[in-house]
Amino acid sequence: MLNINLKQRLTKTKTKFFDALPVILFFLFLFYTMYILFGSQAMLIVSTVTTLFKINYRKAFTLRSFGFLLLSQCLLAFAAFLAALNLPLCILLNLTVPFVLVFLQTSQFQPMGYFAGAMCFTFLQLRPVGWNGFFTYAASFGYGLLIFTAALALYGLRHKKSEHYTSARKGLMLLAHALRLASEGKNTQEMSQDVFAIQQQLYREAYQSRGITYMVTGAGRIKYLFAIMFQRAVYFLSDMRLCACLALPENKAFLAELSDYLERLSSADLAENGLLAQGKILFERTEICGDDTRFFAQNLLRPLNMLLEDLHSLPENKLDSGWRPPRSREPLRRIFSNFRLDAFEFRFACRLSLILTCTFAYSMVFHAEHGYWLALNAFILLRPMYEDSAYRVKTRFLGTAAGCLLLHLLLPLFHGTPGHFLLASLMVIGMYTETPGTVIHAVYVTCFALTMTTLALPQETAMELRMLYVVLAILLVLAVNRFFFPISMKSQFRYNLQLLFHQQHVYLRMIDRALRSAPDYGEICGAQIHCHMIYGQLLNHLKQETKERAEAVRELLLIQWRLVSVAEQILFFVIQEKDSGAFREPLHEYLVFTDYILNDISKKLHMDAEVTELDELPVRFCRSLDGFPRLSALMDAYAHQVSCLYRAVCRFPRETARFFKIG
Repeated sequence: MLNINLKQRLTKTKTKFFDALPVILFFLFLFYTMYILFGSQAMLIVSTVTTLFKINYRKAFTLRSFGFLLLSQCLLAFAAFLAALNLPLCILLNLTVPFVLVFLQTSQFQPMGYFAGAMCFTFLQLRPVGWNGFFTYAASFGYGLLIFTAALALYGLRHKKSEHYTSARKGLMLLAHALRLASEGKNTQEMSQDVFAIQQQLYREAYQSRGITYMVTGAGRIKYLFAIMFQRAVYFLSDMRLCACLALPENKAFLAELSDYLERLSSADLAENGLLAQGKILFERTEICGDDTRFFAQNLLRPLNMLLEDLHSLPENKLDSGWRPPRSREPLRRIFSNFRLDAFEFRFACRLSLILTCTFAYSMVFHAEHGYWLALNAFILLRPMYEDSAYRVKTRFLGTAAGCLLLHLLLPLFHGTPGHFLLASLMVIGMYTETPGTVIHAVYVTCFALTMTTLALPQETAMELRMLYVVLAILLVLAVNRFFFPISMKSQFRYNLQLLFHQQHVYLRMIDRALRSAPDYGEICGAQIHCHMIYGQLLNHLKQETKERAEAVRELLLIQWRLVSVAEQILFFVIQEKDSGAFREPLHEYLVFTDYILNDISKKLHMDAEVTELDELPVRFCRSLDGFPRLSALMDAYAHQVSCLYRAVCRFPRETARFFKIG
């Protein structure tokens, strides 16, 4: 057993080493050439540019997006230079730059989006150079970016980046199998759960494809359309009445053909012309099916045909200007909209700014020897979530202590400057092989830092200063995380629950606007992705809750997911039937009444009610409309789920209901 575990660990380490090898080679090349060309003063640039390479070397860039990346790094480097000139600039820039970085690049779904930019801004302040050293500073940073550009180009030539849509292909195969089971009258519940997991993964990938403008790339739009298709499929297959329609004899031949088509898509080149033509033929053949099956097949094939068309016309890495985000999500507006005490971005930006301002002001005012280690360690230890910071505090302290001890044993074996550089190189290999934030990673980081520092300082002094500044950074970060706009997983979980209720109102208002004006596909895309990202975070958090609370919330989430699925179908029905005005007024009244009921449910959960402009409720509330059987079925299904939500909330014990209260 011991031998098996040892072999598994060695295999895992070997895999991690080869995965990290491009980053290790990049660091070592830049480290030695930078030292030869610019001396030890430029060493902090090496870590900064290597982190930039590590984050981006597997990504695909357009010329425009890559140019923007380089420009942003240059601006941050200049801001760091200015911040290191004097105390007023230090305070001003360390209070403002983190806000811009966090507001533009970070969200609760991408909490570390700020890190590369903030690391550049932070690390380049650590060793001030003044105006006399500006040209050397600029030249060394420019050299680092030049090597970064060349390394990305070389890696891109050897590893061509193309989107294979792996998750979507797996989902297509599972969906084909599920349809065959359903047509035979068999249970598809387990298969539906697998497809649901893939749907959530595709929404995450679509979210991650967005740039600073919040527009998705071509590949992101295709993943979004795949997610929509799988969402509709899961909703249909989870409804026993609708699923039973698939087993009717008149539908079996078509479902067999549809299943074969989906299976072929899962392994074929999606850009093949014949696939789109076959999809259009299948869409026309849906007319031979019964009403429910025809509706399901058309809702499945419509986004599928759209994404196959996009594969021919839309470059994967280019931002899709056709689906622009709403004005409220434009970069400048997003900055101002996040200035709220309950906003994730605002709360973390405040803590990051406070940490950087205090630590750099201390270093500048007291001129403490190696005082910049306080800012460095505090920046590394601070994380958006309290739990993540607390974990890193423990691992950093233990890793630093162990690293000091290990270096005390190793350093006598490596003599002189060449020995120091050899030991530092070995530490770099371990540093980039191990997972960041672990004790072992902190050991390698400490050994590397002290190996280089002991070239200029006595070993004992360097170790004492390292431990001192790590302890001070730990105390500072713990105090800020505890008393200054804290964000814990539990508080974020409660906030996400309220956001999910808010998303139901967002859907109702999008439907209402679609009754009167052309749809905004950027808004629809953003709302759907945002809703499913929240849903995924809530599901992940349930593993940490008590059984009673987890079951209560899981019931709520299932109903909320069904509400979103039905609302999405109502929305697209309205868009498709926009020329018919007969259902507009009664549907508007239906939406107003439903909005009121959802607000009432929120109050029972001690949540803040949505602000509404309505003075009174409509006189009538109809769950069906004559002449529109499909819309009537959807309205009835939505009203049924709202009733289920109301009953579920009324069954909650008082202490469980209070758990949902924000604050």
